[in-house]
Amino acid sequence: MHFTKATGQTLHAIRRARERYSWALGLIDIVSIKDMICGTEGFDRKHTILVKRQSNRVSVWKVFYKNEWYGVVFDSKRQTLVTVLPKGAVDQMEPGHSF
Repeated sequence: MHFTKATGQTLHAIRRARERYSWALGLIDIVSIKDMICGTEGFDRKHTILVKRQSNRVSVWKVFYKNEWYGVVFDSKRQTLVTVLPKGAVDQMEPGHSF
């Protein structure tokens, strides 16, 4: 079965959320986090922190969601979550470090 890159990225984020946080990341969660990062009307940007831009389309964010901070990688071209990072990974990032 062939998936688009956007679908593959989303499935990867769902797997990593379950693996790293025992969190069943659902469609509502994905859309909510995306809207927080994109600053969609009705979503407060104060719960997101841009940590680092890895390229023109990929960036690392800290997102406060469901009473916890998560590190996520976001693809702005496809408007998708690429992955959910392990706890503490964003706090340990140095400029120029990539995952």
